[in-house]
Amino acid sequence: MKNQKTLAEKIVRSIANKLLAETPTEVGLYNGASGIALFLAYYYLYTKEDRYGEKAAELLSGAVENPTQSGTTVTLYKGAAGVGWVVQHLANIGFLDEEITTQLNGWDDLIFNSMMSDLANRNYDLMHGAIGKGVYFIERLAGNTNTQQQITSLTEGILNLAYQNNQEIYWTLNGNPKTTNVGMAHGMASIMRYLGEAYKLNIYPEACKKAIQGAFDWFWARELSGEISKFSAEYDLENLRPRKGSALYWCHGDLGVLTLLGWMTKHIPEVLRKNDLDKFQELLLFESNRSLENSGMAQSEGRIESIFCHGLAGTGYIFHQLTKISKLQALNSASDYWLELLVQEWKAQNQDYQTRHGAYQADGSVTYYWKNDIFLHNGIAGIAIVLLQIFLNSRKQKREWDFYAFTDL
Repeated sequence: MKNQKTLAEKIVRSIANKLLAETPTEVGLYNGASGIALFLAYYYLYTKEDRYGEKAAELLSGAVENPTQSGTTVTLYKGAAGVGWVVQHLANIGFLDEEITTQLNGWDDLIFNSMMSDLANRNYDLMHGAIGKGVYFIERLAGNTNTQQQITSLTEGILNLAYQNNQEIYWTLNGNPKTTNVGMAHGMASIMRYLGEAYKLNIYPEACKKAIQGAFDWFWARELSGEISKFSAEYDLENLRPRKGSALYWCHGDLGVLTLLGWMTKHIPEVLRKNDLDKFQELLLFESNRSLENSGMAQSEGRIESIFCHGLAGTGYIFHQLTKISKLQALNSASDYWLELLVQEWKAQNQDYQTRHGAYQADGSVTYYWKNDIFLHNGIAGIAIVLLQIFLNSRKQKREWDFYAFTDL
């Protein structure tokens, strides 16, 4: 652990210094300036070196001036909801003055209207839809802005649009009545986590509890018996069969369900029944024993995908977070295993990380290639904040940096 900490400190500083020279045109939380600002703000709070704080403020100022310059999106991923979330979050933890959040008052209606439009289209998506905008309003509420009604409206919509089959409850994938997704980025795990947040706020608590329990019943009825994963990333509801394999990522499949259960075990244990808790223990052991070889993580040209979304950083971080919930030795071993792969990848690639991309060809095939990405969710900023928070930064904050990804256990 000592050697990992020393190397982590070197990696984080190297990345932070690279980012000082970057001014991306994209503004988003996941893929732009505001996400990089989030990391640099946290690094400033750790180092107290002004240059990092000044760069964070500069990037965020540019993003706030035009939060939709990447297009007309209002999403958490790359639009106004994500930029606004970063502003509110950094005010909530004391990096920004609270008065700056008054700028967001004019954004609230825009984001609310977009959220309700998403809801009407059954677009619940955390990254690109209604749940992500709900995350913005919860962060606003934590900053003493009264957004209770917006949160209540989304909760009502989610509950009313749920499908029920006997005791089982589920939601379809972005309006597609034939498909459902279990993952955190686009599916039921993030919907259930949002309902858990509403439950904590005493918004329709009994209805939220019933929906969460019914959704877990849906999960357990579709658990796979194979040796690679316990869930499919997606299920074809028409043929009642899995549609996609489940890799060991933040965004899809098993880890989303596991992270959800971890959060609920800690924060709203009364919602979980004995069977849910038993399944949590089974999943902890099963997922802890998976390795790179059966993870589904991208590997080619001697490189391993290392980003937060679907790489070593996100997987290592989630296992680390789960060690706060469970003392299972296999879980500690898994956390060490994935984080060791992450820091060693930097050394193996000449003190660098790259992200794998795919280019679709005319014949429908995909050509993959690696390139440098600087962003929070799909690049080096996200890797750096993971290493910072695990190995270096012991300061407790009023709010957690990763609430936007629902990995804040």
